[in-house]
Amino acid sequence: MPRDDRGNDVSVHMVSLESSSSEYHDVVERFQQSLDSKHNIVSVERIQNPFLYQVYQLRKQKMERDGRARNNERQLFYGTNPDNITTINTQGFDRSFSGSAH
Repeated sequence: MPRDDRGNDVSVHMVSLESSSSEYHDVVERFQQSLDSKHNIVSVERIQNPFLYQVYQLRKQKMERDGRARNNERQLFYGTNPDNITTINTQGFDRSFSGSAH
């Protein structure tokens, strides 16, 4: 578990991707393909939230056991008001954030 500068556990960790990494290039390429025009990418960060990842894995396993999962995962890009970022990173997506993008 990542820790802050005081040594406290951090439930959400933001990892800046190196522009030379394959993960960075994959994300930039998928993002650019999702738009009508090219945009200047300044940085790419991976959000790591162990709690939400565990919830995701449990739900995915349940869908697989129930026979409802058939390789239907999608990677999406989501725009929102900057005020919502911390809440989304810690609690996940919520429909109440819908429509609040700039």
